[in-house]
Amino acid sequence: MIRTQGNLSNMEKGILKNTLYIDKCITAVSIIAVILSIIAIFASLLLEVFVRYFTSESLGWPHEMPNLLFPWFVMMGIVLAAQKGMHVSVNIIPSFLNVSMNKVLFISINLLAAGIFMYLTWLSFEVIEIVGEETFPVTNISSSWAYLSMTVGFLSLAITALTTVIRVFYTDSEPSSVRQMAEDKS
Repeated sequence: MIRTQGNLSNMEKGILKNTLYIDKCITAVSIIAVILSIIAIFASLLLEVFVRYFTSESLGWPHEMPNLLFPWFVMMGIVLAAQKGMHVSVNIIPSFLNVSMNKVLFISINLLAAGIFMYLTWLSFEVIEIVGEETFPVTNISSSWAYLSMTVGFLSLAITALTTVIRVFYTDSEPSSVRQMAEDKS
């Protein structure tokens, strides 16, 4: 039997409410990271342009800001796309399946994605350990700061895939629309 929001138990409603809260937190952190990183990159490079124009000198450190912050901008943008269900997908196979088979396919794909993203999270810790001793010459900030964006991004994508699985499991709607439905409810 396919369950709808109306015939869910209180525990199941609580689970759905918690997944929505988790997704809202991930979305908020991602939005903040994207906005702050692009503002910081733009402001530092603008400052460098003004200093260079008026003094013919260079501050030096603004050249390192894109290397430190652009990975955060990109990874958190990817997380936002996943949170909103706006990532690129090919829907040839799902278009031939009924809703229940689509649910099985969608849950399987998202469980596979969650597993892959958890593995990538684990691997990113190794990368951080490798680059941990490298520092940027002017700011002396560790290169691991930029690579930490991969860890945070992959973990966020894994959690997003798992919350998607939970939502698909507890809905009778088309599985590919669960992210848009959550966006409408918030």
